[in-house]
Amino acid sequence: MPVTCRRHSRNSAASAAIDLARRFADRAPTALALVDRLIGDTVPAVRLQVVQSLNTLWDIANSKMWELFERVARTEVHPSVLGFFVGGPLRRVSEPEPERVEALVDEFLPRLMRDSDEHAKERREPAAEALASLAARMWLGRGRLPAKVWIDGWLADLDRGESYLWQFTSALRGALFERYLAPESTEASAIQQRAHDFIAQLVAEAARWMAESAPIYLMPETGQEAKEAAQNRYRVGEHLLDHAANQLYFGSGVFQGAQPSDEDERGLQTIDAKRDFLESYASVLIDIGEQGTPRTIYHLVELYEFLAEAAPDTVFDRVAAILVGAGKREGYQYESLGSEALVRLIRRYLADFRPVFEDKSRRTRLVEVLELFSSAGWPDALKLLYDLPDLLR
Repeated sequence: MPVTCRRHSRNSAASAAIDLARRFADRAPTALALVDRLIGDTVPAVRLQVVQSLNTLWDIANSKMWELFERVARTEVHPSVLGFFVGGPLRRVSEPEPERVEALVDEFLPRLMRDSDEHAKERREPAAEALASLAARMWLGRGRLPAKVWIDGWLADLDRGESYLWQFTSALRGALFERYLAPESTEASAIQQRAHDFIAQLVAEAARWMAESAPIYLMPETGQEAKEAAQNRYRVGEHLLDHAANQLYFGSGVFQGAQPSDEDERGLQTIDAKRDFLESYASVLIDIGEQGTPRTIYHLVELYEFLAEAAPDTVFDRVAAILVGAGKREGYQYESLGSEALVRLIRRYLADFRPVFEDKSRRTRLVEVLELFSSAGWPDALKLLYDLPDLLR
């Protein structure tokens, strides 16, 4: 019989075994014995048939179910099998038995985290997605400290933790704005605070990786191996920083699609909410602005434009600092979309928030920003610069 046929046969047998066990385990112990044997099969697809449905033994063979859970956590090495295990059985029993689930994750997570090469990171992607989702459920939703330990481990080494952090950050969008939708809810405030603390730590660490790595790979005397290592660290930091910025951008309500979804409608719906957001997330927004690449800066400027009515002076000062700082360093002034965003923002300020420029230092900074974009050759910025004396009267 061909190998593929034999494997298909074992797959079918594994599926049938777990189905029989969940129905007749109390009357037919041989069904459980077969499940026990198949869970150690050499073919991952066969093990998967059993592993992904182990929770169905909850009512009929609970003790055996936990024994099999522990065996999977102790011995399973295939990331996809572990991913289905976490995303299925473990997630389903995490509500009634959080402590036991956390102990199982503690058993196999160090094994998954061990390798950092690109191939290893790609292989563990399915498990990373499931584990990040479980961590969000346990830590963001319920404040379970063991799950916070997993997250802190990912933050302690962005390279090994990148896959997990990316997926976990994707789950943050709603949580980052939770209390603005339910201001009277202490639970919503707690969820948002946990989300805030995470994104602040992630952004600070990603920005540090970028700031420390850039000078190394840009130095001509840096050796090839060191240069590649620094470039990789910079890429990891940039990847995570941009993803974190996107959660703030899309979650705030800046972007509304042609057919807004419920998620689009979340975020900052009042001036008071915007003002609170500017204050509460100040360090996060500043860290993103200091290390952002042109794409990240573009979204950040749009976010600030959305927030401008809440604190025009603060918003202008932060945007100007970005444009003459990280923006200038990264060549943002040469981007057409960057020029359009700046001109749109300044025109709005001159129309709606002109008193902001009664401050002499702010007028000086305004001229500096317009000169930067004018020197890059953008005609709208140049025209605005020439018209400025009349517009400020």
